[in-house]
Amino acid sequence: MVERANNGGTNNMSLDDLERLPCFDFKAREKGSCPVDCVICLENFKAGDKCRLLPCRHSFHANCVNSWC
Repeated sequence: MVERANNGGTNNMSLDDLERLPCFDFKAREKGSCPVDCVICLENFKAGDKCRLLPCRHSFHANCVNSWC
């Protein structure tokens, strides 16, 4: 899976690989901190949003990442 992430994105991730990626609920940051966006849909993460962590250590909405497979 890491090899796929490092090859410039030319191969799609299998459904099995996707399901192995960590999924978590986004937790709200402290008031006054900069908002964090999902760079796929460009929406701010909100407390309780389901997120997925990719091998590159970037987080996205789980549904956004799931739509890639």
